[in-house]
Amino acid sequence: MGTASAAGELLADGTLWIPGLGGTQVGCQPPLRDQEEWLKTFLTSEPSWEVNGDELTLTSASTTITLLDRQIAEPDVPLDGIRWNVVTTITNADLRQGFYRAGEAWIRFDDGRLTGWTGCSEFSGTVTRNNSELAFSDIAITDHSCTAETARLQAAILATLGPAVSYTIDYNQLTLLAPSGIGLDLKAMS
Repeated sequence: MGTASAAGELLADGTLWIPGLGGTQVGCQPPLRDQEEWLKTFLTSEPSWEVNGDELTLTSASTTITLLDRQIAEPDVPLDGIRWNVVTTITNADLRQGFYRAGEAWIRFDDGRLTGWTGCSEFSGTVTRNNSELAFSDIAITDHSCTAETARLQAAILATLGPAVSYTIDYNQLTLLAPSGIGLDLKAMS
């Protein structure tokens, strides 16, 4: 589903006004398709809305939906003490590429130390940070042979671990982006 209006255009006089919504094009199975149609009908019925603290309540006829602010419901996981699995590599700040073996690559941050696995080699180093930037140094890597795919993945990981890498955490997703536009998307694992 999607709509391309600004929030101010959608929220007027205590009413949520959505003129129409698109839908998925993947041919959902009946239960999910029915759920999507029900939600589209609800959202386009011009429900009333109210914000109370961290909750948004939408009401239409006999149906009420209460939504909790995502930061409260699912707070961002901390950077340290988490195994961050590599999901995709970023080649120019916008272009992302998945690797078949990317799930095997990971990074872990622990109080100024960095450890990880590139898919074929172990690595370690130091990391310092401020609110939005990480600085990696003293990166050491074991010398194991890599397949062509894991060699490309390893090169992307090592190219990301530089002196001025921006980072953002969105719930359980971590993005590392070097000034060159090279980077990594990672997901927190327990």
